[in-house]
Amino acid sequence: MGGVSGSSRLKLRLETKTRKRTRTGPLFFRRLAAVTSCVAYCRPQNESLYCAHMRLLILGHPDFVEHKRLASEARLAGHAATVSPVEQMAFEFSKSGFAATLAGRDLLDSFDGLLFRSLFPHVSESLFLAELFHRSGRRVMDRTLATDVYIQSKTYSAWKLLLAGLPVPYGLQTSSPTEIRNRLDRTSWPIVVKSVHGSRGERVHLARNRSEAEASLASETEWPCLLQEKLEIKKEYRVLVLGFRVLGAISKKAPAGDFRRNLSLGGRAEPASLSTETSEMCELAAGTLRYEFAGVDLAETEDGRQVILEVNRTPGFAGFEAATGMNVAHEVINYFTSS
Repeated sequence: MGGVSGSSRLKLRLETKTRKRTRTGPLFFRRLAAVTSCVAYCRPQNESLYCAHMRLLILGHPDFVEHKRLASEARLAGHAATVSPVEQMAFEFSKSGFAATLAGRDLLDSFDGLLFRSLFPHVSESLFLAELFHRSGRRVMDRTLATDVYIQSKTYSAWKLLLAGLPVPYGLQTSSPTEIRNRLDRTSWPIVVKSVHGSRGERVHLARNRSEAEASLASETEWPCLLQEKLEIKKEYRVLVLGFRVLGAISKKAPAGDFRRNLSLGGRAEPASLSTETSEMCELAAGTLRYEFAGVDLAETEDGRQVILEVNRTPGFAGFEAATGMNVAHEVINYFTSS
């Protein structure tokens, strides 16, 4: 899985600079305000820690391919990298103070930065680590995990995107089976039924009528659930945004007999080019939610609309790398250690 050549990187930087100089529309100024705020907000407190050699703690499962890629690229760049889930760590309180440890080593003595790849299921402990590292002046990505109120909610994200003037599909979320079934009487078919706890396309169902919707809802053991508008999609993109700038994009195609375009479910991908306006839309989405590394799922509908389906924090990128040849892991490590 090779990286982008030096000449290609230079060309990309030059094209990006040229493109930025031509962005003058209303969406550009909303994106600029959001991005400027986020860049200042995410600047490290103790910049003396950021040197040629960093000791990185990547919070996630060591067997995941993206986590292996990040650790490998960090080491190739001359950094030390450890991948560990939070459940392997210990938190010790005593009269002499407090310590968070991994294999008996104090985390603050052992690492200069904390790169989040997973928070679940130990969300409270993960957020505690974010604040611990941030208070000590160490790099945390996303920094907002340490400084903002953490809300993991598709509805909250949709609300924030709407406030920023970005288009999202119609949706109804509730924990009440009665409420959601009452809404079925006023639903236009088909519609998408999904659990808010699903990911990578799992627990997402297409309902063509009330009977199919009832069956999908009955199969869910965890609520809340979400009814979402079924768009007539002409093209669907996954856009990676790093440091509030578009890194690249792929177009996604669903496998035969499925409406879901997730690569993890057998979908196909190929490199895609985006217009300046579309890039600005994705950058504004990431900036609005303050996700330093985001995967924006964007749909182009048959009637010519562009709709943001979802914005994912800590997106998977193995399929993206395979489709584009871009060394995403290198770009993430370079951003993390130099920003």
